[in-house]
Amino acid sequence: MNNNGASILSPGEITDLPSLVTKLNQPSDEVSQYLIGRFSEATRELLSAYILWLESEIDLGHYDVISRLPGLRQPTLPMYSPSAKPLRRRPSPSLLKKNLRYLLKKKGVYYSDVAVATGFPRTTISRAFMYGNAQATMIPVFSNFFSVGIEDLLTVDLELAEARQPRDGTLTAMNLPAQEATAHDQPPAAKQDLESGEDQDAGLDSGVIARNLKSLLFEQNLTLLKLARLSGICQQDIYKYAKEERSLAPPALSRIAQALQVSEAELLNPARNNVIVDPGKVIANLKSILAHHGCSLLTYANRLTMGCSSVNHLLERGDISPDRAHKIARAERISVRQLVSEDVSHLFPAKPKVDPAVLSRNLRSLCWEQGLSPNEIALKAEVSAQVAMRYFNGKTKRACHKVLTRIAKAVGLNLADLVNPARPCLQVTCHFRTNLQHLVHQAARSAATLSKRCGLNSQCLTALLEGAEPTANQIIRIARGFDLTQADLLMKDLGRVSTASQASSVLADHPTQRQQLESPPAQVPATSPT
Repeated sequence: MNNNGASILSPGEITDLPSLVTKLNQPSDEVSQYLIGRFSEATRELLSAYILWLESEIDLGHYDVISRLPGLRQPTLPMYSPSAKPLRRRPSPSLLKKNLRYLLKKKGVYYSDVAVATGFPRTTISRAFMYGNAQATMIPVFSNFFSVGIEDLLTVDLELAEARQPRDGTLTAMNLPAQEATAHDQPPAAKQDLESGEDQDAGLDSGVIARNLKSLLFEQNLTLLKLARLSGICQQDIYKYAKEERSLAPPALSRIAQALQVSEAELLNPARNNVIVDPGKVIANLKSILAHHGCSLLTYANRLTMGCSSVNHLLERGDISPDRAHKIARAERISVRQLVSEDVSHLFPAKPKVDPAVLSRNLRSLCWEQGLSPNEIALKAEVSAQVAMRYFNGKTKRACHKVLTRIAKAVGLNLADLVNPARPCLQVTCHFRTNLQHLVHQAARSAATLSKRCGLNSQCLTALLEGAEPTANQIIRIARGFDLTQADLLMKDLGRVSTASQASSVLADHPTQRQQLESPPAQVPATSPT
């Protein structure tokens, strides 16, 4: 009743009185807080008195009285078949803890599942299962959830009682028709036993189903627990299906196929193209990936948020889990099948070895070839100028392949060409000054006129003629002004080349002289020894 004396709930609407009293006594959600705020003081006193009465009935051993409360009537038998003379013990927290853990393991659920089904907070559930510290109002709820009598839960060692029951194939509680009448009131993990009768699945090949089930779980990155939650089938039964320890009934087959989003025919197809994990391929592919990225094992593990020991274990044994396989495949943009079953080493070529001296020489050569300064190349590659200068000066100890790939792309090369020691090198030689003087002399123009044609300052050209060090931009301008290549301007002796070409033209104009030069010398006749 509320403060005005009006009734909020009728007695017929209460289906689980102990659970309702517990929630109202410890209001942790908004609904419970709202209801307890609407109750009158007299109703709150009745709630406290009910809890005290429930504790006293448990202490006195009046378990049959508690079992007749609303929501706790058990038309079904317990989860186990007790022996004819069960050994009763004095209720204690240790016995309650042992029974709760045994029932939790047998039912195949977790603390969170019990918390959702019973409405108790997870911390309260964990205290009860770890230390046997359960409130009196929780005992009837646990009894109803695990389908075990209150007296048996508190006074009987359930694990020992089940070990003593006969093994002659007699029907247990879960096989009786009474269970079928109340199957809709049970959690999904308990209802599945009604649908997994082995007498219905004589035509199903358990070996084919097990192979296809394992492959589908691996392909979809699902664990047995996730599949159990999606299908509503107990995790232990799915484990037995995957291990070929139990045959699969048609109803369970339909639920598993629906959870996996495949047809039943695909689960039963013996010719299905399943994913088969090859440890040798996994190890070879992982080594190729590490060599392609040019990083250490620890760096790659941190990049994928995986432990270094996990990646090291993969390199040693090739035993890869679905979650790790999907992480690596997603990061490398390949399929899981390619990673664990095929050779993908051709997709991940090894990174070339980087020699700081060779890299510095090639970068400086690229500056002369393209007329760019180191700062301009760094800006074009979106790299810090300080980082770029370390590579240009050859002072880096550990090269970053990612940064070098950016620099190579900025200058129109790939990484292999950028660090290739056999790449032609362009540099300023002693021929540059003589070539420049030769070009000015051959043009028969003043330095001011030639500097304007090249787009340079006259003072700049004069300084270069006197021996000043040129820049990459100046080399480009001079080469374009005189219609030359940078290699010819910097590394060839243009004066000697010009003299040789003039001699060739003279010989072409005078064929007699050319014939005399090309004809072999006349032989002198041999004289007599006397």
